[in-house]
Amino acid sequence: MDLLHWKLFPLLALLASFLFFFYIQDSSKSSQSGCSLFPHSHYWIASKRIVTPQGIISGAVEIKGGSIVSIVKNKDWSGKFKQVVDYGNAVVMPGLIDV
Repeated sequence: MDLLHWKLFPLLALLASFLFFFYIQDSSKSSQSGCSLFPHSHYWIASKRIVTPQGIISGAVEIKGGSIVSIVKNKDWSGKFKQVVDYGNAVVMPGLIDV
């Protein structure tokens, strides 16, 4: 019986360490909210071509907590904010993610 304990306990300890390791890995992945890897919860996406229901504008899209809060024209925001991701001439379609 003692021989069984000496063989079984190291295997159980090894199994427990593997389970703990994979639990830590899974919990760190779930800490990201949604699909965004941007570290800020409030930021702006700027582009010269933002597609809106009213047409294509040059401006910025405000993102707060993973949701679109507002869309402003270039003259209304013009670099007033700190966390700005500038996409230049790339097309930004704010509502497309909800489709």
